[in-house]
Amino acid sequence: MEISLDKVNSRSDPYQLFLDSIRSPSTLRRYKNVLHSFLKLIPNQIYTDNLGKTPKDREDETLAKFFVELARKNMAID
Repeated sequence: MEISLDKVNSRSDPYQLFLDSIRSPSTLRRYKNVLHSFLKLIPNQIYTDNLGKTPKDREDETLAKFFVELARKNMAID
């Protein structure tokens, strides 16, 4: 599966888009673990300060959506 900015913008679940882009099961397992660790490191306060809202839970799917929203907002500022 090819990833493009149009596909990212048109899909509502960035986490699933990430998973769908990885073909190898061993790579998928490793990348899921790395992404999980990365997303858990970001404190909720960053989302509150920049987006004015906090994730309802700390699940990977939810945190990925918030991270993409944060990245899009900061990209628009630059």
